[in-house]
Amino acid sequence: MSRITRILGIITMVTLLLGGGASIPVAAQTAVTVSIDAPDEAAPNSDFTVNVSISEVVDFDACNYDISFDASVLRLDNVTSGLIGSTAVPVDINNEVSSGTWRVIQNVSGLTGVSGSGYLAVLHFHVIGSNGDSSTISLSNGMLSNTLAEEITATWTADSLAVTTPPISVSIDAPDEASPGSDFTANVSIDEVVDFDACNYDISFDALVLRLDNVTSGLIGSTAIPVDIYNEVSSGTWRVIQNVSGLTGVSGSGYLAVLHFHVIGAEGDSSTVSLSNGMLSDNTASEITATWTADLVSVSDSTAPSVVITVLTPDPTSDDTPTFTGTATDTGSNISSVEYKVDDGSWTAATASDGTFDSLSEGYTFTTAALADGEYTVYVRATDAVSNTTAEADYASDGFTVQSVTPGDATGDGVINAVDITKVERIITGLDTETSGSDANQDGNINALDITKVERMIVGLD
Repeated sequence: MSRITRILGIITMVTLLLGGGASIPVAAQTAVTVSIDAPDEAAPNSDFTVNVSISEVVDFDACNYDISFDASVLRLDNVTSGLIGSTAVPVDINNEVSSGTWRVIQNVSGLTGVSGSGYLAVLHFHVIGSNGDSSTISLSNGMLSNTLAEEITATWTADSLAVTTPPISVSIDAPDEASPGSDFTANVSIDEVVDFDACNYDISFDALVLRLDNVTSGLIGSTAIPVDIYNEVSSGTWRVIQNVSGLTGVSGSGYLAVLHFHVIGAEGDSSTVSLSNGMLSDNTASEITATWTADLVSVSDSTAPSVVITVLTPDPTSDDTPTFTGTATDTGSNISSVEYKVDDGSWTAATASDGTFDSLSEGYTFTTAALADGEYTVYVRATDAVSNTTAEADYASDGFTVQSVTPGDATGDGVINAVDITKVERIITGLDTETSGSDANQDGNINALDITKVERMIVGLD
């Protein structure tokens, strides 16, 4: 190979490496889809938005496309910027080219382009059609451009939307709980209704738990909804008929009626208050579609547990850590805990006799901390599963005395005999100081009565 040939070869290679004036291709592009992402349904006179979505695109720079829809059903109020990745896609132009068709032109700032997925624009629609109408929202004449002014091939996909009036919600709005023997009210609530004129419905409940005493007028906006008829059709089921005065109807939210109940059930009972056979009519005698929703009322447990304690024997006791037992009882909810305290001490948990507090009636036991000789009172309270706790006035209690030496054991040697008689005599005459066992009869005085008491104890009379 000649030197000239070699030089020409090198120049050719350098030219190729530097591009030789040829275009550098953009990254490989997979199939791109541009689609309308609309809701399935929208209510008459409502507003909604639609994304012009785009799948993974590479080096996207600009686009134009037409949006078409039924102009008797929808109105396009605005087209706002989209977003691919974190890059905004501005809307340069959006213009109505014919009724129901708008042309959109968009361009990403600069020439670096953007890659990724997201949406080209947001379409802001208003529904001008009526219930039952529908419209396809389609894309046509679409063109996507990359940063080299080359077309990005894409498929353009439409979507459709139906104009549907959502069902009106009619529901029972009752308290969660009511006390035995109490009165309460429940509203028959209704949400946004249009041109309401009349209705009928059945109210059902457990007649062993609740009694319906009255049904009074409701209110939608500022318009009263009179109750024309309410009548018991079977035990626990009442039929209600209501009609707004005149034929203008009423629109808005509120409640159809107020149900006045009295609780005849006991603690722990409950009743569903349900609606059935419901019909709403507008002022053209057409049915207003509605959902009818029940509610549950429970008869609350407001009664605290009662507590009894077994009196300590013997009393006085020489046991400085006495053990007590008793029973806690509730009529509506299970016992959940029992506590005790000695005098003004802190409340301390007792132990369930069967290991767990989980029944309406529970035995309990507890052993006090070590106590010095003296007089004490122990108090007991209980709490049920719904947090009702025995009131202070109803605490179970027992007064007792701790005396570590048996009365009559004046010497404290654990045996009552003649030595104790002598010891009492010596205390009476002032020869010895008083001991805890010298007051044999426990009257607070040391005298001849205690000598006789010790004698009786020695011979087994006491």
